[in-house]
Amino acid sequence: MSFFSDLWDNTELVSGFIGAVVGGGFTMFGSWFQTKSSNKAADLALARANAQRAFDTVTQFKIAMTSQQIKGIGTESSRDAWNREQQTLVTVTSSAVALLPNEHKATRSRGLELLGMLREWHGTPVWNEYTLATDVILAETLTCLGTFVRGSDVPEPRDVRMLIRQKLAAFKRTEAEQELARLEWTAEQNGLGEDDMARAERLREELGLPHPTPPADDAQNAPS
Repeated sequence: MSFFSDLWDNTELVSGFIGAVVGGGFTMFGSWFQTKSSNKAADLALARANAQRAFDTVTQFKIAMTSQQIKGIGTESSRDAWNREQQTLVTVTSSAVALLPNEHKATRSRGLELLGMLREWHGTPVWNEYTLATDVILAETLTCLGTFVRGSDVPEPRDVRMLIRQKLAAFKRTEAEQELARLEWTAEQNGLGEDDMARAERLREELGLPHPTPPADDAQNAPS
């Protein structure tokens, strides 16, 4: 009888051999699966760290913009200083977002798209309107990055340009209402000159408000 026949007849030995092979296979598979899972977890942690760095830089961007003491069109030096600071913050943020791997392409693409919408400021529009539009973009960027860092699903992208138009329209209407209120108060206190009266009329037209009815003459209202 051959060696292999003797080996096959030895049931316990064969069972042990098969068990060793199968057990070793499962051990190798377990090690491979554990390594793969560990690598995936490490990749996700790194991706979230990069997203967090971008999130923090965008937050710094908003703070820097709010702290600027700029009025109207600013000055050439103030515009240049702001544009340099903005460029630095955008570069740091974009670099962190660009490091997100392909598994998180939706977050990466959306983040870079939003950052690409930021523009340098050259005095037009005026500072208040520029910061309002910029703030809409930054807020949307924070939403995109923040949900990813928290592990939530990436939100559906919104039409940021439409949001900016809506915000600007509401902002301009509020400004017009406040200016008209100041003119009407001045009219009650001291009366208005021709230029201010014409300005008040234009503001009422822009706001869709009726023109005031002049007071009736006392003589016409007097009893006969």
